[in-house]
Amino acid sequence: LGGISQNSGYGFLIKNSINYKVRNDSTISEMSKDSAFQVFWIELINRKRNMLVAIIYIHPNKTNIKFFSDYLKNVLNRK
Repeated sequence: LGGISQNSGYGFLIKNSINYKVRNDSTISEMSKDSAFQVFWIELINRKRNMLVAIIYIHPNKTNIKFFSDYLKNVLNRK
């Protein structure tokens, strides 16, 4: 995810024996005059139960909290 800053970045370290999938359907990079945040999701695949994991960056001075909150509620309420 780029766009907020040339200095921004994220990463996951995942053990080779763990199955995972990048969740592009939920990943977002929002940058506008009112809001700046990034959310990157992966799904850890497990025989018993899968787990969603996110890295979230919210610009401290430039985030529309309502927009971010609505996005997060939408993602977490999906079935």
